Amino acid sequence: MDNQKELQEELQEEQQAGTEQQKEKKETGKQRGRKRLIAALLLLLVLAAGGAAAFWYYGQDGGKEGWQEVLHGDKTKVQKSAEQKAQLVIGDAGLSDAHTAYLHDTVSGSALRRLVYTPLVRVDSTKKAEKCLAKDIAFDTEAKQAEVTLTDAVFSDGSPVTAADVKESYQAYVRERMFSGVSLGAVVQLEGAEAYGGSTATSIEGIEIVDDTTLRFHFLEVSPECIDMLSVPVAKLSASEYPLGAGEYQITEAVIGKEILLAKSENTSLAEYPYATVLLKKAEKNGLEENLKNYSLDMFLTDQECTESMLKESGWHSVYELPEGTYAFIGFRFASPKVEDPEIRRAIIQAIDRQALCDTIYGEGKVPDSILGRGMGKPNFASILPYDRKKAEKVLAGLSETRKSLTVLAGADAGSQGAVDALEEQLREYGLTIERIEYSSASSEGLPEDGYDLYLSLTEDGTQNRALQALLSGSEEKAAAYAEEIGNCLKSDPLSVYRTAEEFFCREGALIPIHAGSRMAAVAADGSQEALLELLQ
Repeated sequence: MDNQKELQEELQEEQQAGTEQQKEKKETGKQRGRKRLIAALLLLLVLAAGGAAAFWYYGQDGGKEGWQEVLHGDKTKVQKSAEQKAQLVIGDAGLSDAHTAYLHDTVSGSALRRLVYTPLVRVDSTKKAEKCLAKDIAFDTEAKQAEVTLTDAVFSDGSPVTAADVKESYQAYVRERMFSGVSLGAVVQLEGAEAYGGSTATSIEGIEIVDDTTLRFHFLEVSPECIDMLSVPVAKLSASEYPLGAGEYQITEAVIGKEILLAKSENTSLAEYPYATVLLKKAEKNGLEENLKNYSLDMFLTDQECTESMLKESGWHSVYELPEGTYAFIGFRFASPKVEDPEIRRAIIQAIDRQALCDTIYGEGKVPDSILGRGMGKPNFASILPYDRKKAEKVLAGLSETRKSLTVLAGADAGSQGAVDALEEQLREYGLTIERIEYSSASSEGLPEDGYDLYLSLTEDGTQNRALQALLSGSEEKAAAYAEEIGNCLKSDPLSVYRTAEEFFCREGALIPIHAGSRMAAVAADGSQEALLELLQ
């Protein structure tokens, strides 16, 4: 600090000297150089301090965990009673039965999985993974089995979390999802999960109980989804009126479709949240103004255009844009002779104005830097394959007429076909033409195995099976290389498997990210907003 003060004083002397022309004339070149150096150093100190603060607040890639603040709330406007301060109130327009809410992708479901029903591994919408009930995860040599050892966690009644509880939770998850018509997601890649959900099996074959604290998971294929399959919420289903979890809170009261009340668990050692109780309540737009006036809604998802004026007027909520997990991209089929050359793939990528394409499809939107969505860090798509029109022109101009005709596989829906129209218009400037193959996203038959060069998806994650099937179909070499990299990562550092997938796709120029879905969340300005936003991830 003394050195910095000294530098500041010298800089002030320099500024005074600048107004004294006679003094300035007497300065030697060496003195002037020294003072300019001092000024530069001070400027660097200021910039470094500001940069460090920005990094701390926003994170590595322009948003803390992929979050972006779009409206800043004023905590001095929060006028809560002591009773209100002791309770966190979360609004959910889609609140459902307390017995099954944690199994579904609603606001209350996300919050319950954080506060009550802890999984083995948590994977959020930015693909960040962390161990929770899993103490250790050890994959076998083929990376198709994982032995998971449990921590010494207990449920809210004080009983230990056992391997049998975990298996029962998985089976309840599959039964409920199949019954309600909700996709099983990654869990379908567990051996026997689909058969169990279809009532043709009495147990999920792919979950084996080794002992009270150890399970062995059997997967159908080597994939990043092996980690997603460990993220099912764990509950003790038959212990009380409401399923018990190993989280910081437990359900104490519930009115179906109206509210769920949580209280601190008596047997937990967790202390992440300062609230004595958490209330999940049905909250719709028509009651928002009253909730804001009474300080009775701390957090909720919002349609910013509809509620912005009310939030600005009340002033006590910040609004954040959060990653949603949905994803739009254009991918290359490695086995296609027309795009098997990485240089051609890169040229096509460089020929596409991603922002213009995104705006055409979605009206407006932020093009993601990372292939798997926000929050992945570097290396990412934007840092490796920047838009370069001149380079694209040179490579594509040298293609044969046959290679200038590309076939795109896309959904039959209007949105997908509109996206192909926009892509066709852009590529026409480079002498490329487009033909189409349409598929039904509702079909259970999967995608065609060949006949296309590009694959356009508006709804899927870049690592899901449909996308991989489209990109790797027919290329045993690329499929084997990808499986080897993913398998090696699962065996050595399983929680970073999505980073490995990101690096593979970047290196190969396999995907062009167009859009990453997001949603708006309003959060009271008087709490720890980072911790609260995590409840929605």
